[in-house]
Amino acid sequence: MRPDTNGQGHEHPRFPRALHAYHTITDTWAEIGTVPEGSWAPVTTSTLQWHGRTIIPTGEIKPGVRSPQILASKIASAKRNFGLINWIVIATYLGGMVLIGYWFSKRNKSTDDYFRGGQRIPSWVAGLSIFATMLSAITFMAIPARAYATDITW
Repeated sequence: MRPDTNGQGHEHPRFPRALHAYHTITDTWAEIGTVPEGSWAPVTTSTLQWHGRTIIPTGEIKPGVRSPQILASKIASAKRNFGLINWIVIATYLGGMVLIGYWFSKRNKSTDDYFRGGQRIPSWVAGLSIFATMLSAITFMAIPARAYATDITW
């Protein structure tokens, strides 16, 4: 911090210009930028919710100097439509899975065919099937998403 006078001749350290954001997945703070010279951001103040808005009632703009300005923000929600093409893709996929299931069900002659593949499946294929069964679909989505949001070490 650099020393500065607070208007009364006393030296007081300036507030840092760094802006930080909290990352909920990694439970860490990261620097996302800096406050430009000549502008200000209120510090040492709390926020409150009022009529669907987030209100910052006041704050220090520099050490020992409070601002009477009130800042308000409202999160705008965007309406999203799933779309006809997406529904067509899902319906086509579901229909395809039902047809494949029906085709394979006609090939089963007994419960041994159904449960053990008539003992015609190699052991390494059965092992891969068990391994794939133990992994959930969320694993395939969550691991890359976490690696993208943080880093690849996880």
